[in-house]
Amino acid sequence: MRIKKNTLITGTIILTVTGLASRLIGFFYRIFLSRLFGEENMGIYQLIGPVMALVFSLSAAGLQNAISKFVAGETATHDYKASLRILLVGFAFSLILSMGCLIGVYHFSDFIASYLLFEPRCAPLLRIAALSFPFASVHSCVNGYFYGVRKTAVPAATQLTEQIFRVGSVYIIASWCLAQGKEPTIAVAAAGLAIGELSSMLLALPAAYLHFIRKAYPAGRLPSGTIYR
Repeated sequence: MRIKKNTLITGTIILTVTGLASRLIGFFYRIFLSRLFGEENMGIYQLIGPVMALVFSLSAAGLQNAISKFVAGETATHDYKASLRILLVGFAFSLILSMGCLIGVYHFSDFIASYLLFEPRCAPLLRIAALSFPFASVHSCVNGYFYGVRKTAVPAATQLTEQIFRVGSVYIIASWCLAQGKEPTIAVAAAGLAIGELSSMLLALPAAYLHFIRKAYPAGRLPSGTIYR
């Protein structure tokens, strides 16, 4: 009981601190974007938000919750092979759905922008942002697994990584454009979305791999069954 209580407290503190840091980064990031691109372009950029939220709900959110629920008993049963199968199945479904959403949004971006968002200038932003869908689905599945086994450090790290790389990439690209005498467009912010999701996925996958390696071969055991001396 004490272990569960300590895990709950630690996880709550980690997620609270991470959430606060992400909110602060996002707050200053929006100020930076509004000054760099202007209010009109910011309004155009924010119009793609509902599309992104809808795609995430369809391709990742439900599967993340399902993975978290099904692997929640892992700490008691220690059936890590079953948990790995659940995660891989979640990966498969999420990737299929996210790739379908990527293809649909990319090819119908003009229709979505003109007839659903009523702003044709959103079309190129949708095409760029659509590239982030598979990355987001993968790291969401990994986060769901770690939420289920009560290890919040990895989801917290991926959240911060995504924010830092998103902001950093936009700043670097915009600075490069200005240095070349070119005016950066709001498409840079959409590219930042894809870069941020890619970075979080590249952190989440090795974390999951190392987690299962440690579970499969604890105490320094080799795959052959021998033990390090």
